[in-house]
Amino acid sequence: MPVNVTRRDYADTIEVSVEGTKGITGKLSIPKGQPAQPGQPAGNLNFEIDESVAVGPQLIRIVGTATINGKPYKSYASVRSAMSTSLAGLPIPPRTYWNEIALGVLQRPAFMLSLKIDPATIAPGKNASATVTASRAKDFTSEIVITVGGLPANVTAKAGPIPANMNEVKFEITSTDKAAPATPSITVTGKAKGKDKEETHTSPGITFTIKK
Repeated sequence: MPVNVTRRDYADTIEVSVEGTKGITGKLSIPKGQPAQPGQPAGNLNFEIDESVAVGPQLIRIVGTATINGKPYKSYASVRSAMSTSLAGLPIPPRTYWNEIALGVLQRPAFMLSLKIDPATIAPGKNASATVTASRAKDFTSEIVITVGGLPANVTAKAGPIPANMNEVKFEITSTDKAAPATPSITVTGKAKGKDKEETHTSPGITFTIKK
């Protein structure tokens, strides 16, 4: 979730977190001087949702904290403007809802994937090591077939499957001398047999740099 900040005579670090439904967490540290330009998001807040959280809408609040002039300060994110828009332009929506956000919790997928690449920058003709990690639902143990996406020309990679009951597989990203400078976003997609259907998940993109 993009977080916007309006600063008034305070330019230092702001710590952002989540309050509300137990099991929903998230943290963001907004560095000194951010956002660089007014109107730009100061950062993105990612949520972590425990398996114990019920499926459906959950109410949360986003809170920013800082120490100003030696004293703790706390401010809750306002959704007043968005609420006014959703209520046909109502100028002053109910004040009790100005700081509440309804977060929709979906059924947890059978598995989710994350990707790490080391090193994240290579020269043409060099290689990098990659690791795919699967976060499985408690009752999901099937093999996960992995394909790699986002590779530019003259860069190849072939990942083996993540074996049943295992959570990780490693593979090599290989470039030739003809690989052109680029900063592609690399993803991995996993497919596996679930109880009633084929399950598919694609990891968030990881920036990978090729430069001479």
